[in-house]
Amino acid sequence: MLFIKNISLCVLLMLLIQTNIEDDIVKTYNHLNKVYEYGFNKDFDSAKIHLKKASLFAVRSKKKELIAYVNIYKSRLLYWEAKTEEAKSELENLIANKVNDTLMVKLKLLYGEICIYEKNYKKAITSYIEIEDIVKENGVVKSKKDSASLYKGYNNIGYIHKKLNNLKKAKKYYKKAFKFAPSPNSKSLLLFMISNLYEKEENIPQALKYITKATQFASINKWQLMLPTYYSDLSKYYIKMGKGDSAVYFAKKGLENNTYCRLNWLNDNLGKGYWLKKEYSKAIHFFEVALNYTTLDESVEVHQNLRELYTETKKYKKALHQNAIYLKLKDSLDGLKIKQEIFEITEKYESEKKELKIELLNTSNENKELVIKKQEAKILIFGILLISFVILISIVIYYYKREEKKKHLLYVKNRELVKIINVNNKKKKKEVFVEGEKKNEIKNQILDLITDEFYLKKDATLTKVSKLINTNTSYLSKIINENYKKTFTNFINDLRISFILKKLESTSEYRKLTIEHLADIAGFTSVNAFYRAFKKHTGLTPSYYIKKRIEQN
Repeated sequence: MLFIKNISLCVLLMLLIQTNIEDDIVKTYNHLNKVYEYGFNKDFDSAKIHLKKASLFAVRSKKKELIAYVNIYKSRLLYWEAKTEEAKSELENLIANKVNDTLMVKLKLLYGEICIYEKNYKKAITSYIEIEDIVKENGVVKSKKDSASLYKGYNNIGYIHKKLNNLKKAKKYYKKAFKFAPSPNSKSLLLFMISNLYEKEENIPQALKYITKATQFASINKWQLMLPTYYSDLSKYYIKMGKGDSAVYFAKKGLENNTYCRLNWLNDNLGKGYWLKKEYSKAIHFFEVALNYTTLDESVEVHQNLRELYTETKKYKKALHQNAIYLKLKDSLDGLKIKQEIFEITEKYESEKKELKIELLNTSNENKELVIKKQEAKILIFGILLISFVILISIVIYYYKREEKKKHLLYVKNRELVKIINVNNKKKKKEVFVEGEKKNEIKNQILDLITDEFYLKKDATLTKVSKLINTNTSYLSKIINENYKKTFTNFINDLRISFILKKLESTSEYRKLTIEHLADIAGFTSVNAFYRAFKKHTGLTPSYYIKKRIEQN
């Protein structure tokens, strides 16, 4: 009887111990959930409190795998605190202890994530590739969880290759990840990223194919978070293909029931779509709407588009106004970019400086002081040269861009002046001279010669014109100087250049002619004379002006 009682007590005690163990396991997982929650939100103190409690319950349960699982969370917390060396050391110890396959996969995933953060892409890829060997048995994935792990691994390898601009490999691994994607939304995102890679390769038909598939998957769950982005990309690709109707259709689809997402891109695409359709007032309207949502660099592009649009529609005053805004914003943006570049290089310099100092601490005490001085001198010289180089490059870029802006502004102004000159010439013809009869006669004869385009003849010299209007060269020079404030040579050259500008503006065939041909038509005896006169009159070279005019079309 006593024996039976003892057995009963043993069974009861074992059940009690088992219950306590199960209770400890539940408590461990509950605290680990809190570790993740607080750690993710950067509340590391609270996360550490729960990590300590999770560790106590795991140790009390005497479950080795559970203790290892807690240590994985510890590594993640260290990683979130940017203590990557400690995090990796913890994971390497766990890997050395040969935990089960499930935990090993988690270890490898986290290790790869940390290596990506450190930009040690080779180690990250190795870690993810090793997962494939663990989760596959005879080429077949063991479980649904393993499929999810493969999806994460392949997805991250794709991301690494994208960062390194290995577009072909990035596509390969994104497509491998697609086979194991756990949901329509995951598949949709992968297709979206593949589409972007094809866009980078300028393979727009393939980019369009994949973004269309991405949109179909996102539509299954009505994924409003991403659908506006997908519709925006669809619109963008049709713009690149010159299909205005489709571009407008998909941009409008993206704006349906959408009050917050990608409003900058969608309205900008509507502007570009209507521009392609030559519905200029609608294009201007949507560009202006886009400006309510754009970032600084996006605003620069929108103002540039408005400038070109107003120029194309011959609204030159508005074009000049948009050009002024564009130049101001561009200067501001360029300044920010230069500051960012200097900051990044300075940060790199400081980082290398720290690494060198760490390396120096490990040198022998005997040579330490001498080596430190030499290395610090190298660091200083390297830093000075690097910063000097950046400043020099920044100055060159700044002056180059400033000159380009000046040239573009001159181009816009010259196009406007073509119209003004035509109007002024008509007014001149209608003037009534109240001066002496002879002077009045000479002035009218000059206007007649201008109307007859006599200046286009190569022999339109001061002597020749004097003979044609029955006066002497001195008196003719005096009248031209008084009336036009120019020497005879400048007067003739300006008329010739104005003629060429008018033809370049109104007749597309003239834009296809060579500089030599244009010089000949204008009456110049040499290309160099034409080049100098054009530059003096407009501030631009003939080739630059023609190039910009062709770009307007």
